[in-house]
Amino acid sequence: MIRGILIDDTVSEKEISGLVDFLESNPQLTESYPGDIVLKNCRLYLTNSLGMSISSFFREIIGDQIDISTRFPIDNINQVNFQSSLFCFTGKFEYGTRAKCHSITESLGGRFSDDVVLNLNYLVIGKYSNPDWVSTTHGRKIEKAMHYKKHNKTDLLILSEEIWISEVGRLKKDVA
Repeated sequence: MIRGILIDDTVSEKEISGLVDFLESNPQLTESYPGDIVLKNCRLYLTNSLGMSISSFFREIIGDQIDISTRFPIDNINQVNFQSSLFCFTGKFEYGTRAKCHSITESLGGRFSDDVVLNLNYLVIGKYSNPDWVSTTHGRKIEKAMHYKKHNKTDLLILSEEIWISEVGRLKKDVA
């Protein structure tokens, strides 16, 4: 629907109102990301409280921007604590295979899980992940993580591969 709204490069209040009506009459679509945030931001837009262009927001959601951090629900953090933390990896990684990611994580004191679980500390999203993750079966880990976060079931953080690699590099220098 968002692609249809953006097709003519003009977003009208009528289109946003229609999208809000549709989402409100289909609450199952707003129980998780991205439906929940789309509804929230459309409501903000209609009250002139969004603070950004609705077109820009829509483009971020559907992945038409270049920066991966706008395509995925990435947490902005300064430091990753590897020691005794539980990591899960999803997507394809520039760093290498998931086995390689698991190995380096373990060498820094971390542990890994193949699935998103309640005691997970970090979900790391690979650089070459599909920007349309929400409509694919490969996006279930991200969706599950977002569900846990939304319902305050866990304190897990979602990282881009770039943040994870940066922290691996920083910690490897400290070890050397």
